[in-house]
Amino acid sequence: MLCSAKHKIARAFGVTRQGVRWRFDRLFNHVYVEAYERVWWIEANFGTELRRHAMAIAKQRIAIRKRVAELNQAFRNLSGGGKP
Repeated sequence: MLCSAKHKIARAFGVTRQGVRWRFDRLFNHVYVEAYERVWWIEANFGTELRRHAMAIAKQRIAIRKRVAELNQAFRNLSGGGKP
């Protein structure tokens, strides 16, 4: 069962199973950890007062990305290129 899941992921990403493992390793062991390192550095040097503002900006950006995705899907549906 697990092997077929790996094959599905590999097909979905268009890479080998090793490529899938490398990408997930990179994402979770490097990118994610480095993001926290950067937050720690910023807060160590400038304090935590900026955190509230940064979270508000991040939430706004996420809302914008979701809205753009919804509009793109609606446009594809209107043009006949997407699933209804």
